[in-house]
Amino acid sequence: VCHVSTTYEEDMMLIKIFNEVDTDRSGEIDEDEFLVLCGKLGLTSRAEALSHFAVLDVDKSGTVDFEEFIEWWPMYGKLFAAAQTDDLTLIRVFNEVDTDRSGEIDTEEFLALCTRLGVTSTEEALGYFAEVDTDGSGKST
Repeated sequence: VCHVSTTYEEDMMLIKIFNEVDTDRSGEIDEDEFLVLCGKLGLTSRAEALSHFAVLDVDKSGTVDFEEFIEWWPMYGKLFAAAQTDDLTLIRVFNEVDTDRSGEIDTEEFLALCTRLGVTSTEEALGYFAEVDTDGSGKST
């Protein structure tokens, strides 16, 4: 098993998240389950989510197993952990990050969030922001 995480607690959280997403308990995440996960992460474009799924499904089986999932964890998992699959928590986190209370998260607020989540590379954080700033406005809702 290739572990991306560094602690027992993070390993257990990965297992918990995977099991929550794998609603049919097949031991694999299918496209529909992945789309639900992406929605919780704020990735609402079906085409973009399916594009991520295609990359994530390394063995092209049409499903994502735990090994493939944990390889994906460093890019999106920390945002998922912040939301903890709970929409109210996601709203709370959004409101906490939206420090100017504009109803949008701008680049500066997003960079602050990434720093809190351990993303130390500004370039990497801006890459993540570009994925959620779908209209190029420099803001995300």
